[in-house]
Amino acid sequence: MFRQSLVRKIILSKLLKKSPLWSLLKSMKAFVLKLYLRRILQNFSGSSITIEGVGRIELAQLCDKYGSDKGSSKKSNHNYPWKPHSYTDFYEFMFSHRRFKIDTIFECGVGTSDLNFPANMGAFGKAGASLRVWQEYFPKALIYGGDIDSSVLFSEGRIKTYFLDQTVPTSIVSFFRLAAQDEFDLMIDDGLHTFEAGWTLFNHSNHLLKQGGVYVIEDVRPRTLNKFLELDFSSMGFSVHPVLFKGEDRALDLSTLLVLIKT
Repeated sequence: MFRQSLVRKIILSKLLKKSPLWSLLKSMKAFVLKLYLRRILQNFSGSSITIEGVGRIELAQLCDKYGSDKGSSKKSNHNYPWKPHSYTDFYEFMFSHRRFKIDTIFECGVGTSDLNFPANMGAFGKAGASLRVWQEYFPKALIYGGDIDSSVLFSEGRIKTYFLDQTVPTSIVSFFRLAAQDEFDLMIDDGLHTFEAGWTLFNHSNHLLKQGGVYVIEDVRPRTLNKFLELDFSSMGFSVHPVLFKGEDRALDLSTLLVLIKT
């Protein structure tokens, strides 16, 4: 009975997604979420950044080369079926003038295709793609990546990766003990994309960020952003900057970055 019920649900789901009603529901949901995002930012007393393209595409081209969805210089023919982000516009804006001065980078989320792990990339993902992008873009930097899926861990050139469960404080401590770095110029959370996981990782790693260093939490949806902006980061010595992206149609993207700079 359970199997029959499950098959019925799958069939109904596929039929619904093919109907005009599904497109309408998706459009309505996106509209409501964008209104919610704008309201969050209206109530935010700090400064946000809106990115509409910076005229530099080197990072985006590297993402195409290695298969990362953080950006793309192409309009189609990606190795994944979803629309790429425009995060590389922000990273170019922040680092193009000092890319040779970046010594150490940490990123949570090597990238797993194993469906048994939450926040997986599915069959289209390429493990280590963004780490290879950073290695080529920042020619002097040591790159450290962490992931909960041990099967995707690797060592290559200036890249080293270790096991990391960002929801477990002891795992975070163990990861950075293995990395054996006192400070990082850039720290990126591209892991589970939940508030709880994001806060746990930040809370147990931000002391390793250099003065003036940049901590980026990627793929922050409106509800999660609202929770982060309720926290008093200034008392921890950080300035807070939500980063928004607009496409060619000037429509607001619902996936934002939360940028924390150590002051």
